[in-house]
Amino acid sequence: MAAKRKGVLAVFRVAGIDIEIDYSWGVIFLLVLFGLAAGYFPQVIPGYAWFEYWMVGLTATVLFFASVVVHELSHAMMANRFGHRVSRITLFIFGGMAHLSAEPQKASEEFQIAVVGPLTSLVLGVLFWAIPHAVDLSSWRLWSETFQYLGLINIALAVFNLLPGFPLDGGRILRAVFWWQSGDVVAATARAGRWATGVVYGLIFLGALEILYGALLGGIWLILIAMFLRSASIASVQNVTIERILGAAHVRDIMVREPLIVRSDASVAEVVENYFLRFGYAGFPVVRDGHAVGLISLGQVQQCPSEARATRQVESVMRGLDDSVTIAPSATVLEALHKMTEQDTGRLLVMEGDRLAGLITRSGVARFLQMKSRLEAPVELTGRNNV
Repeated sequence: MAAKRKGVLAVFRVAGIDIEIDYSWGVIFLLVLFGLAAGYFPQVIPGYAWFEYWMVGLTATVLFFASVVVHELSHAMMANRFGHRVSRITLFIFGGMAHLSAEPQKASEEFQIAVVGPLTSLVLGVLFWAIPHAVDLSSWRLWSETFQYLGLINIALAVFNLLPGFPLDGGRILRAVFWWQSGDVVAATARAGRWATGVVYGLIFLGALEILYGALLGGIWLILIAMFLRSASIASVQNVTIERILGAAHVRDIMVREPLIVRSDASVAEVVENYFLRFGYAGFPVVRDGHAVGLISLGQVQQCPSEARATRQVESVMRGLDDSVTIAPSATVLEALHKMTEQDTGRLLVMEGDRLAGLITRSGVARFLQMKSRLEAPVELTGRNNV
């Protein structure tokens, strides 16, 4: 069983990919279930018992969200095919999201990863719609209506995702086209983001119309989706710009070249007093006989009981030297940031062979980005001697 992250209701694994169910997903699940069991099915096919409506309503709701998972899995598998590792998919109140380890490197990759989702939903829609036509369900009208509903909702899901609102699939397809035309992914992303603004205003207008005509819940929902799409579009445009900046810089350009180091045989109490409290940094390389052997951070110190800190040595609580806490000077800053995120650490030891060349920190990356955003002219990157 996959580990459950904070804020996640449940998690299970399909084809090596973690499917996370966010707590907010429970709200939309209950809304869809209630809408189908107490509204849609009784209105479309009256005359059945209440428990029958709830039975088909629950089945339709589960199959609908299973369709969303399949949609996202198609994105994930296509991305994995191109080497953009997708380890998890999150289901939340506004749908599903496949978490790519990095943005596609080519317009053709972007197009294929984006288009496979709507195509999958269209195929599912046709399959669900075909079931009551291929199998005689004339005596099971509720089930016939359930499959027809699932067919229509999957087709509607495909159509909605094809809207040219980045980062919807349609917006990503549009970005792929702009990228192919210009060869500049940042400019293509900004252009696709402007198209998303038009889609957002269109959804808000439709939501307002629904409210005026009495469909209060549907109108509010459209407006909420528009607001989410707007914020997601802005964040996606910013992320692409950030990834290009960090992908062009190397670890050697922004690393701390002569970081403060602590001895492996020092007591934890000594390190707390003379390093953490004195300098205010959240972590330090650990050395033994002049060679790096690990990394100690505030997190490891906090796990050590305060009464044991005077007698326990740093090497007994530190994070040992291995690939999870090291990176080469030639690696990109983007690679370093991804590793820090994956390993849940705020810093990495920069190793040149078996020699400690420096230290790169999450806060150092943030300062580098801040300076790049504030300076209009390109700057020459140099090593920084502060953490």
